[in-house]
Amino acid sequence: METSFSPSVTDSRLLQFSKEAGGRESMLVGSLSVLMIRLDLK
Repeated sequence: METSFSPSVTDSRLLQFSKEAGGRESMLVGSLSVLMIRLDLK
């Protein structure tokens, strides 16, 4: 399986996004973990 993005690129994007989100960081982490779980299940 090939992914169009590398983990490091994703991490930097998430860090930037979490900074912009500010107080919504916990919400972002929660939805991210859910997405990761769904991806693992597929």
